[in-house]
Amino acid sequence: MIQTIQKGILQQGFELGEARGEARGEARGEARGEIRGKTKTILAILNTKFKRIPKHVRDALNKMTDPVALESLAVHAATCHQMEEFENALK
Repeated sequence: MIQTIQKGILQQGFELGEARGEARGEARGEARGEIRGKTKTILAILNTKFKRIPKHVRDALNKMTDPVALESLAVHAATCHQMEEFENALK
């Protein structure tokens, strides 16, 4: 009887740990997707406006992991008149 209870407790612990791991993985995947989407949007805006994006700008954007900073840069990308203005905002 005690072994049956122990097995049940272990199974519940395993299931709880598995559910928590899945939730963390989903949250990380969603965050990465949000960052990737914002980066792609910024690059599309810059490409449409300026036809050419310097490699260092593209590389810097692709390294960013802060969705709030990317949101701010999206506004800069949409409102800047020259690539240099965007580069200054990127620094």
